[in-house]
Amino acid sequence: MPIDQLANYAEVFGAAAVIVSLLYVAVQIRANTREQRHRSTLERATYSLQVHEQILSNPDVRRVLLLADGGFHSLDHDSKLVYGSYARSVLQFLAVLMAQNQSTHVDAETRAAYDRTLAQRLGNRAFIEWWEEQKIFYAPDVRRNVIAAIERAAAEGLPPFVPSVEDGGNAHDA
Repeated sequence: MPIDQLANYAEVFGAAAVIVSLLYVAVQIRANTREQRHRSTLERATYSLQVHEQILSNPDVRRVLLLADGGFHSLDHDSKLVYGSYARSVLQFLAVLMAQNQSTHVDAETRAAYDRTLAQRLGNRAFIEWWEEQKIFYAPDVRRNVIAAIERAAAEGLPPFVPSVEDGGNAHDA
């Protein structure tokens, strides 16, 4: 076999090796990007959950949520501000869930639990009244998810979330 022919084979083999290595690097970058998104989503979810738990551990917030059973419009000005902060924290948690669902696939059981929890927190009279005033400030995808949660709460007759005085849990879950 002449040297020119070996050189041609070596060139073809080298070019194929370069292409294969580039494909391998592309696959590795894609996997790393997916892992970074997942890690970032989990960090946001953890932070959001911590903020939500801190809000619920506050006795003033629990008192406002108990008063909110009568509706958002029944609250005084200061209580409306507190309720609004609580409602925004729930919507932040919804945003984290939406991001997590886009970047990774959440298993059906976990997603159903999230959906039920959101429906319970969003499907009450106070939130619905608050939402009617605030919905214009949220993106269409958030609006669709909130409406779906409200409709689910109504369809399933879910009791509204009311924190118990002892542990910040749902007094209706007893």
